[in-house]
Amino acid sequence: PEAGKYIRKYLKTPYATAEERWRVFKFLQHWAAGPHAAETWHGGGSPAAQRMLIYQTASLEEKEREVLELAKP
Repeated sequence: PEAGKYIRKYLKTPYATAEERWRVFKFLQHWAAGPHAAETWHGGGSPAAQRMLIYQTASLEEKEREVLELAKP
């Protein structure tokens, strides 16, 4: 409850409300299955190699469209 005012203050932008941005963060968190998902998919290795694999295999444009659709109130 106390952190809510700071979240609303610092997450809002001229382009999106704090709630919209928070919804995007939560979507990405669930989509990525947590902070260790890249290691699970890639099987380890350097973070740079993990990022390369994700960028090669993920349809980021499609995910961006999905996020924008889900962020609508």
